[in-house]
Amino acid sequence: MLHLDPVTVEEVRRLDAERGAPCVSLYMPTQPATIPSWREDTLAFRELRRDTARRLEEAQADKRAAAAIDERLSALEDDPEFWRYMAHGLAVFATPDAVRTFRLPMQVGRRVEISDRFHVKPLAPILARPHDAYVLEMSQKRVRLLAVTEGDVSEVDVPDLPRSLDDFITSERTPEITDMAETQQSAEKKMRQEQFAHGIERALRPFLQNKSTPLVVAGVDTITTFFRHATHYPHLTKETISGNQEHTHDQEIAERARAIVASHEKERVEALIARAEALRNENRGSFDISEIARAAEEGRVEALVVCLDEAVYGTLEAGIGSFVPGAEASATTYDVLDELVGRTLRTGGTALAAPRGDLREGVKAAAVFRYAA
Repeated sequence: MLHLDPVTVEEVRRLDAERGAPCVSLYMPTQPATIPSWREDTLAFRELRRDTARRLEEAQADKRAAAAIDERLSALEDDPEFWRYMAHGLAVFATPDAVRTFRLPMQVGRRVEISDRFHVKPLAPILARPHDAYVLEMSQKRVRLLAVTEGDVSEVDVPDLPRSLDDFITSERTPEITDMAETQQSAEKKMRQEQFAHGIERALRPFLQNKSTPLVVAGVDTITTFFRHATHYPHLTKETISGNQEHTHDQEIAERARAIVASHEKERVEALIARAEALRNENRGSFDISEIARAAEEGRVEALVVCLDEAVYGTLEAGIGSFVPGAEASATTYDVLDELVGRTLRTGGTALAAPRGDLREGVKAAAVFRYAA
């Protein structure tokens, strides 16, 4: 089981609102807890802490502030209980007055950012990508609904959900298949399977009503196909975990479901970029950082995607949102793409962050506006 801390829009907004040099943002990959991984992770964190101290000194940060930050990071490094419970990634946000940590469901790159604000862009994929899912496992001998979260999988009790085809036949009082011609038996079997799939759908319908969690179906193709025809649940994924899963471990099913759900993120990014391109002539789509910044400041950004692997250092001039390039992050400069994420979230927009490989060549940011200026 992964040990995770919830990353919500409200939490990111609070982090984004923090101002005052120095603000330190640390990111690193971690490993679910074993004794060797504790040691590896703490040693990796020690290197980040030392890198932070060196960069604070180079930036000529206030010595008392730098010492207070190092003291807090050192205390975290020396806390064995903290390192015993890890997930796939760690984010640490430190000021002279406080340290906040988030154990993350995905790996993040090793990174230190020091500025007058926190670096929140790496958290955007967690906000935008649904990590939770339902898996409907169906076979003639077993029917289950599994709830998959970032770090766990468990079976859900759904009232009246048939537990097997035999259970369904008994509860529905369906007549037995008697000796008959092979062709007729085959047609009768398919009819039973179709009725079975409709029975599953009827039981799930009230449970899924008003939910938006992705639903992945798993099982033999005949029954899953019949279920697809029966259901109108709008968040059913196109991809299926095909084949009888009765002897597959729940964690393996969960990992396959997470991969299916995650694949939709790339489609969302591609669709957003295509929409931004299509709306450029109406002044409702843009790839220009300054133009996007002005729209974000005015609360006009409906949806934004930025490059996760690239930083564009500089500042955005207050009041007009113009981008002023800078050489590197400092107490007076920052990753402008990160600032765009914060501004978009502050005004109720959707912010995505995608790896360079998921973006068109040369695209660092793309946005769709609610209305033209």
